[in-house]
Amino acid sequence: MQLNKHNKKFKILIIAPKYSLTEDRFYTYYFPMSLAYIISVLKKQGYEVDVLNLNHHNGTIKEIIERKLDKRKYDFVCTGGMAIFYSIIEKMLKTIRSHHSNPKIILGGLILTSEKEFISKHLDFDYGIINEGEETIINLLKCLENKKDLSKVKGIVYFNENKPVFTPDSKPPMNLDKIPFPDVEALEYEEWLDNQIPNKSYVFSLFDQPRMYDVVGSRSCPYQCTFCYHYSSLYRKRSIENIFLELRDVVKKYGINLLFFYDECLAVDRKRLKDICENLKQLQREIGWELKWIPNLRVDLITDEMLAMLKDSNCAMIGYGLESYSPEILKSMNKGITPHQIDVAIKKTLSAGIGLMSSFILGDIAETNATASTTLDYWEKHCEDQINLDFVRPYPKSKLYEYCIKNGIIRDKLKFMKDLIKEDDFAIKMAKNMTDSEFNKLKSRVQESISKHRKIAKNLSIKKTSRGIYEINVKCPFCKETITYGNCHIPNRYNFSFTVRCRKCPKRFYIASSLRKLALRNYKIAKYIKNFNKRLRNSIKEKMI
Repeated sequence: MQLNKHNKKFKILIIAPKYSLTEDRFYTYYFPMSLAYIISVLKKQGYEVDVLNLNHHNGTIKEIIERKLDKRKYDFVCTGGMAIFYSIIEKMLKTIRSHHSNPKIILGGLILTSEKEFISKHLDFDYGIINEGEETIINLLKCLENKKDLSKVKGIVYFNENKPVFTPDSKPPMNLDKIPFPDVEALEYEEWLDNQIPNKSYVFSLFDQPRMYDVVGSRSCPYQCTFCYHYSSLYRKRSIENIFLELRDVVKKYGINLLFFYDECLAVDRKRLKDICENLKQLQREIGWELKWIPNLRVDLITDEMLAMLKDSNCAMIGYGLESYSPEILKSMNKGITPHQIDVAIKKTLSAGIGLMSSFILGDIAETNATASTTLDYWEKHCEDQINLDFVRPYPKSKLYEYCIKNGIIRDKLKFMKDLIKEDDFAIKMAKNMTDSEFNKLKSRVQESISKHRKIAKNLSIKKTSRGIYEINVKCPFCKETITYGNCHIPNRYNFSFTVRCRKCPKRFYIASSLRKLALRNYKIAKYIKNFNKRLRNSIKEKMI
């Protein structure tokens, strides 16, 4: 492919994968900011870019993509995502490849970066972007435009006689301020916003009409936890001026009332955090409506002064990476924190009137009955169901994943990746010093503990306002205040449950119908219903895949 005499740029279609195996419109997904960044850099370079967000269309993946490709001939179709969406991306690529217009396919995202040799063998695409893609995709396209040597483009994979060729790694962009702001509008961001509801999650329950924007204030993380994987360990920050130049535009344009900062090391630089808080307060004065925000912080950096500053800037919740209350497991995970720091952070945060958005994840390689009991005992006695309980997952490229591959715990990578999207309660036994029986008992104890200790509100009234939309009055089980949650989308008023955050105190709890309360309180009933629903969903998903 080469530019014509009029120097016409390639026509490119960006496709956002459907993040659920459903044929209906789907809005319960986290907005794909990484694709929004790619769209913005392509447009800045003058490429003709169309965008298809599969989530906002009815029909099968095949039908939606074919309708789009029938309307216009594209030179390239670009897509990508995480390994958890392998089955969906595979279906997308097959549809694109079989279309008569025959566009070239560019694949990116963690699905490729985390397992580049394996994915290049099993998925059918023409070019791949390894690691962060803003600079690399432009370098690739310019190389193709001018028919240059692809081996000179760093950070890509291409194919020579059907064999993948991997070029040397590209360097991550150092000056993040030079990257144009993400083009969320192209991905139908406003449609996504208009379809967010308070009973999507306790994060969204802060408002009847939640309108959240994700802020990518930095990239990567210098810490190397065993269950995590980043493109690079080189931590890079955007300037405060650059971040708020973006926020002043999008908050006012879209009526944003909730900001989520993806910066994983926000508290490392105290001055940076203070500047963010001050700028958020100023932004709130400018817009005239309530603007809440959620940062991610480390428990070993929390102080009373910091919490007071966060509360003053309307911080609603803090995401902490807790993972375990056992010192042995924290060391095994390479967390660099202590149980005492966890305990202090939890208590101080709640006392400051700020909610928690954190989890304990059991099942590490070093987990034993004793270490698991240490975490569960603490959770049962002190956490009041404010911390999630789950099991650690060996996502591709993490040290846990490599351990599972090396020790035969994951024997079939392809099956593992395809099964990721079908597993709601994903738990693989990695613990070296636990038998299968002990691990299964641990899973049962976790479910029993959740059933026993979850907090459920007293429902005072439930009023139907329109088709499937309800207004619910409840009494918070903690502060006893009466709270009204409107715009709740409930298909069946006699069988529903969801978590919310109290709008008076910082704690979360369940709202449920009488029938569902019984299941939430009785582990065996809940397990039966959950397993039945899981079999039903997986049966449907198998047909769709």
